[in-house]
Amino acid sequence: MTARRYQHCFTTTGRFTKPTQSRLERSLIRALLSRGGATLPLRAAVRAAAGELRAEGLSETAVLDTLGALVEETSRGCGVDTMSLITGEPRWLPVRAEVLAAAKTELASQRMPQAIG
Repeated sequence: MTARRYQHCFTTTGRFTKPTQSRLERSLIRALLSRGGATLPLRAAVRAAAGELRAEGLSETAVLDTLGALVEETSRGCGVDTMSLITGEPRWLPVRAEVLAAAKTELASQRMPQAIG
């Protein structure tokens, strides 16, 4: 489970299994707060979340929309939606790009037919 001080940030993660929900919340907060070592856990959590959303019957587009919205909502809920002084964009945009890239990779791997050996 996410640290209590960040529980208010997550309103849409209840649809995932508890292990996926915990991993996703922890890794997303870590990435949004720009803490080191967040990339690999975030990718693993996003792959699991994308798989669960696909198993619910969501289309690939709906999965990507859901995960992208989750990043944006979480950043706003936790007050980490400030603008970068260098790029002028919200600081959560790179995290969203990472989440969507990991989700696309997972969705593409699910589309590929399994090799019969």
